[in-house]
Amino acid sequence: MPTYSSTGHDAYVGVQVSIPFFEGFGRHYQTDQAQAQAERQQDALDDARRQVSLDVWSSYQTLTGATRNAGNSANLLAIAERSWEASRHRYDAGVGNILELMNTQTALANAKQRRIQALADWDNARIDLASKLGTLGREDVECCGGSRD
Repeated sequence: MPTYSSTGHDAYVGVQVSIPFFEGFGRHYQTDQAQAQAERQQDALDDARRQVSLDVWSSYQTLTGATRNAGNSANLLAIAERSWEASRHRYDAGVGNILELMNTQTALANAKQRRIQALADWDNARIDLASKLGTLGREDVECCGGSRD
């Protein structure tokens, strides 16, 4: 069998062009899906804003009530102190009895306890509101910086 020497070279070049005539509304669905996701994210943001507003309002109302309660506790303490003083003077003068003195002393101790609790509640409400507003600083949580009476 005769052999032939190879003298030629084969080369192939190809180009493929794809032009979609119909995509099956894929892009339209992707756009709608992205729009729906953006709306869900906006709704979540709006919900978070409403929740923050509600938290701030609630904390403010708590602080308002605690402030009134602190004022009332100061009045109650002043009345209890005057009552105890009057009872002590009556006892010292011999016109009052020991039972009256002990009752007014108990009332005074209860008024002091309520005053301390009212100040603690007021301080907690103040700090809670500051934290909800995002303005809580170190000076807001330092203790015993001065008298609040």
